[in-house]
Amino acid sequence: MTNQTFTSNKLRFYREQAGLLQKDVAERLGLDCTDRISRWENGNAMPSVVNLFRLAEICKVMPQELYPNLIGEGME
Repeated sequence: MTNQTFTSNKLRFYREQAGLLQKDVAERLGLDCTDRISRWENGNAMPSVVNLFRLAEICKVMPQELYPNLIGEGME
C-alpha cells in the first residue's frame, strides 16, 4: 500500500474558467506533456514556487487562489 498525499486545489477550476486545456497550460509552461498538470490538478504533486506563480499568471488569479487551503496551515 502506498501513502499518497492529496493536496486540494482549484487548478482545474481556474484552468477551465480561463478556457484552457491541460495541453495549453503545459505548452505555456514549456512542458512536453500534460502528465505534470494532471498530477497537480489531482493533488498528487505540487508545482514548484516558480510554476505556481506562472500558473497563477496563466489563469489570471493570485497564487493563493490556486491553493487556498495552504494559506495559514501550520501557522498556529
